[in-house]
Amino acid sequence: RRVLFRSIKQGTLSNELDALQLPERRVHTFLQTISSYRVWLIGLMDLGATAGFYGLITFGPVYLVRMRHFPATDMSYVLSGGSLVGAVCAILFAIDSDRRKKRAWYGFGLFVAGAIFLTAELFLTNNTGAAVALALASASATPALVIIWSLAHSVAERTTIASTVGATAAVGIGFAGVINVVMSRDDAAHH
Repeated sequence: RRVLFRSIKQGTLSNELDALQLPERRVHTFLQTISSYRVWLIGLMDLGATAGFYGLITFGPVYLVRMRHFPATDMSYVLSGGSLVGAVCAILFAIDSDRRKKRAWYGFGLFVAGAIFLTAELFLTNNTGAAVALALASASATPALVIIWSLAHSVAERTTIASTVGATAAVGIGFAGVINVVMSRDDAAHH
């Protein structure tokens, strides 16, 4: 395992920086990491995107099938199509956001696009159009999450990158789970 680890690490940017023995910058410990307001802001962005994403893939299909009488057998095509488009968009937008150094704006823009598509799903009278809007909302959420998670790298000291990403993702995923439980209970109470 050591040989494998050494061969993976050899030639990486982290290895090159270690060889230069540059002084560390920014935070050095996990406690310092979570005391940064930037980490919490990224965590809140992650919460909005994650709750929206899980809400989309959980409640969007239920809405289309129950309320709009969209064929349940076709829902897999809608979700798979959104996932495939989202995967391609995640790569393209991530590459462009790295090139332009505008990650926060990309994450925000994709989140807004997802909200617009989700709203369109509610107001479109054509079921096929509503299903396409749901797929596009899901496709917007995927690259938004990828770009938001990349923001944590820019505020972390390289010795705490994983813990910074873990802290921001924990805020987003943890609280999104609680929000979805509350939403499902509220939905069950109305039916």
